[in-house]
Amino acid sequence: MENVGKVLMKWVPRLQSYSSYCANQIYAKDLLDAKKRDPAVEDFLQRCLESPFSRRLDLWSFLDVPRSRLVKYPLLFKNIQKHTASTHEDHALIDQALEIVERAIKDVDLGIGVSKCQFFVEKLEFLDDHQKHPLIFESKSIVCDGLLKTGRGTELHVFLFDKILVLTRRSSRGDETVYQVYHRPIPLSLLAVQDMADERTSQKGSFKSVFTQSQPTIRHSFQVLNRKDASLQSYVLQAYNEQDRQHWLQSLSTAIEASSATAEDSSVLAGSSIGPGSSFPYRDEPYGLGDTSSWAGSVSSLTSAFVSTEIDETEDPPIP
Repeated sequence: MENVGKVLMKWVPRLQSYSSYCANQIYAKDLLDAKKRDPAVEDFLQRCLESPFSRRLDLWSFLDVPRSRLVKYPLLFKNIQKHTASTHEDHALIDQALEIVERAIKDVDLGIGVSKCQFFVEKLEFLDDHQKHPLIFESKSIVCDGLLKTGRGTELHVFLFDKILVLTRRSSRGDETVYQVYHRPIPLSLLAVQDMADERTSQKGSFKSVFTQSQPTIRHSFQVLNRKDASLQSYVLQAYNEQDRQHWLQSLSTAIEASSATAEDSSVLAGSSIGPGSSFPYRDEPYGLGDTSSWAGSVSSLTSAFVSTEIDETEDPPIP
């Protein structure tokens, strides 16, 4: 086929429609799950699944096809270009079309991230106004989220937003799932992380445990704390396996470093004018898991002081 490059260049701008479609998928999935609670709807969907025309695919598989198809276009374009002579006019046009597709994919990923963040922020349930930190509503993406346990075995759904860490407990309000905020969120600018892979941590804080020679170890655990107020905000969190723990540690480290870099960039911009009294911003305290030499001792002391005296979970009102 001649002039395939021109055809592609005429078609690829239409990929912008994927942005809104894919961004709404998380709401569509939530609505579909809610509708499936209706026995009549569930029966209809099951009969469709068993019919030959469905190819044994459920409704969500069809709704998700556009997103999965979009990421395959770059490979298709590269294969076309591979069989196109470098001297042919289509070669340069395919390059341009490929750039547009890759840019569209980035826009879709960004839109999905913002939409997912907004979706879960709307699902948060606050016990008091002190938990409504402004950074929760300013966040644009979720770096990581999932189930973790406290040192006492309470299951939490933890959200690592791009600006703040929020610990929640999942609950139901009729047919709706909500996430009840557990204590106060910790801004990433104040968040420190302690890897407890080699720490022996008591499951209960008591006078007796101080004199016990053998203390049970909380496997796959790490500690998050507020560097400015660790006496009130220090939590031992346990992952379900080592791979999950490593994923959380890496995500926390990356998010804290990104938050620190953003804060420094903002400071540079704010103090960019050089004049009398001007000074360049600097960071006088390390963040997260990077360069911890100047505060490793303080974290160790914090660990020993707070790891066995975790905040009493009975302080929170019970979830209905």
